[in-house]
Amino acid sequence: MRIKKIFIVPYCHADWAWTFHRRWHEKRYVLVFKEVLALCRRWPDFRWYFDTYLTQLEPFLRSCPELLPELRKRISHGQINICGTYTNLRPTMTGEETQIRDILIGQKMYRQIFPEADLSVCASPIDVSLGHPQMPQLLTLGGYRYFRFWRPHAALSAKKVPLEFYWQGLDGSLILCSRGSYSGLNYHQNFEKGFQKELAYDADLSPTGLRWLSQGMDDGRPLRSSYEDRPVPLLALMRRWNRSRKPPLCLATPLEFFRVMEKEKDNLPVISGSLDPCDVAYNVGWGGQHGLFRYRGENERLLTETELCCALASLFGEPYPAEALERFWQEHLLSCAHATQWLFTPDFEEIKNRAVRVNLSVRELKRKTLKKITSQFSFPGDAEAVVFNPLPFRRETNLSLVISFPEKNRKLVLTDETGRQLPIQITERNRDQKTVWEYLITTRVKLPASGFTFLRLSPRKKPCPEKVSPALKILWENQEITSVVAGERKYRCPEGSGFGVLRLYRIDTTRGILHVGPVTGMETVTWEKTWPPQDGPLFTLWESQGRIGPHRLLRRVFLHKKEPRLEFQVVLDWQEEDGFLTIEWPRLNQGQIFADVPFGVEEKRIEEEPFQLSTARVWDAIERQRKNLFYARSFLLQQSRDIGFGYINHDATRYYLLGEATVAHILHNSVTRLSGWEKFVNDSIKGRGQHRFV
Repeated sequence: MRIKKIFIVPYCHADWAWTFHRRWHEKRYVLVFKEVLALCRRWPDFRWYFDTYLTQLEPFLRSCPELLPELRKRISHGQINICGTYTNLRPTMTGEETQIRDILIGQKMYRQIFPEADLSVCASPIDVSLGHPQMPQLLTLGGYRYFRFWRPHAALSAKKVPLEFYWQGLDGSLILCSRGSYSGLNYHQNFEKGFQKELAYDADLSPTGLRWLSQGMDDGRPLRSSYEDRPVPLLALMRRWNRSRKPPLCLATPLEFFRVMEKEKDNLPVISGSLDPCDVAYNVGWGGQHGLFRYRGENERLLTETELCCALASLFGEPYPAEALERFWQEHLLSCAHATQWLFTPDFEEIKNRAVRVNLSVRELKRKTLKKITSQFSFPGDAEAVVFNPLPFRRETNLSLVISFPEKNRKLVLTDETGRQLPIQITERNRDQKTVWEYLITTRVKLPASGFTFLRLSPRKKPCPEKVSPALKILWENQEITSVVAGERKYRCPEGSGFGVLRLYRIDTTRGILHVGPVTGMETVTWEKTWPPQDGPLFTLWESQGRIGPHRLLRRVFLHKKEPRLEFQVVLDWQEEDGFLTIEWPRLNQGQIFADVPFGVEEKRIEEEPFQLSTARVWDAIERQRKNLFYARSFLLQQSRDIGFGYINHDATRYYLLGEATVAHILHNSVTRLSGWEKFVNDSIKGRGQHRFV
């Protein structure tokens, strides 16, 4: 396609946790906003945009409130665009409700401060990943018409995805897309040569002939080189070019580019479904349960459950705490901002402490609210427990309880509100030499949709042991599960694989970009101790202890009786290691793999995806350094003509590796050899300590 027009789009990417302390970043963004406003005053044709409230705009408003009227003026005149959300989170690695609140809270803040702003462009995921196949629906419902993204650029180019297109979501929603780097024209030497090179890069993939060239970089000052901060000769080039060359060259905001691009809609293809089933290969699983990933998932669940409780309480006259809940969501979104794994130690500790405070505060609000709700009902005074189901459908589930007896010789018989005796499996006893005073038990209860049930001890009833045959049978060899039997069908794992095999991958993290180095060795667990199986009416438990490399671990395997399910619990004591730990299971021969993504499900055709690409711009290809690495939100389903089985991830990372005979879930990953500015990065990247995975 012949180039019709060239748009230079100035931008400062707020890489707010990268290479410096947060204080440096805040000062830098204040400086950038001041210089942008000065350029807008001197030169009406100057253009610029920003894309995040919390990590970029907020420090400026806090430091320079007197400049807000001028910023509003430049936005209303179209010199500056707002093109984002509250924070620049990674859509594939945060919960669905978190993504929705990021949009809603961001739009609310922007409209309160800049009521005249056009908010139809979203570009905040520019440095993370383009997201999941429901991004078109999510963004259009949020009021966006246009979407700008970058990663994974080289992989998309290898698949011949055009630079401009309509993206169609799973529900049929359409959003107009442009893709490309946020970095460019950020050097002061050989500027015209570099400009020509950027102009030609991937130009054959443009169906419109409209070229978006970014001017800027991480934390870049306007019209200056990266970090050296030397002026770039862009304006001089533009004057020379427009006097004697074609096509025309101009500065533009994203909105101006998209409005011109929209006129080319007849030349734009429509691409449906998933563009990137893999996400990125770097910073996979760093920190384990000592990083922020744990609080991102846990706090979202707490907040959504607490909102439901508060809504139910409002039916009984309790005031709905809307302002408090929104403050909690804003604090939660801070811990979801991109690049937080690289936060320097004092900044990381502050943000983690804020996430912990959200966790504790919301738990307390939920507890108090549930207490107010239950006070509206007449539960028996001897109810041992009142159980609330936060989900909008009926379900039957296992429940762990502590049953305490203040006197001797009480019978351990538990019933539900209908008087039905419940199955009980004792997991621990708290006793002296003669008497058990407390039992840690698992029982199974039926729960109404978004409702309550109560449990009570029934001393007049006799314990009634329930004999249950498990839905599955498993066969062990060398303390690994090698076969599963379901009814008349038996599945035996291929040689070298098994269900729940734990494997350590050692990595040379000094090679490869962002520590995605080659695998230098692999090791499985040496099991040192195994306890006799514990059998009961709800499950059979096998417990083993061992070592893998320098790391000690405890594995619990539960074979559930009431459903065809195996459950693995891993308690890991991680020492310093450059590498990652996986739990693996067999890959079905000629089977399909499906996985959930935010708001949907997609087939994972990973072997059709390009990996380990060589490109003219190395930062365009860093996402696919680890071959066959991909993401799934919470489950994978393998399905062949004869058999199928699923894998549910409760609290570990969302990353997986597809092998020839196995599918591996990455539980934990760490890097210890850090130098340069990374020596200031918080210690969670090293992953030391105890981690628990289900």
